[in-house]
Formats: sequence, structure tokens, C-alpha cells
Amino acid sequence: MEQSEKKVLPIIAIIIGAIALISSWMPFINNGSFVIAIIALIIGFFCVIF
Repeated sequence: MEQSEKKVLPIIAIIIGAIALISSWMPFINNGSFVIAIIALIIGFFCVIF
């Protein structure tokens, strides 16, 4: 993985997690925000491991 990709992926994980956190307060949309939060966690763990 390139150096620039190592900097971008954690930022993407934080942004996706923030979107999930903000949308979790909205009725009916919060079900989809759970999936978005899981995706952010997977990206975050990927960044920590690699």
C-alpha cells in the first residue's frame, strides 16, 4: 500500500463514522446508519492492522 493511501483510509473511516453517528439520530435512517458504522469499523481495523 502506498504512503498516501495509508493517510487517506483513516480519514475516510472517520468521515464515514461521523456520518453514521449523525444519521443515527434520525428515525428510520438509523437502521442504515448501523451498516455504515460497521463499514467504518472494518476500514478502521484494516488501517490499524496494515
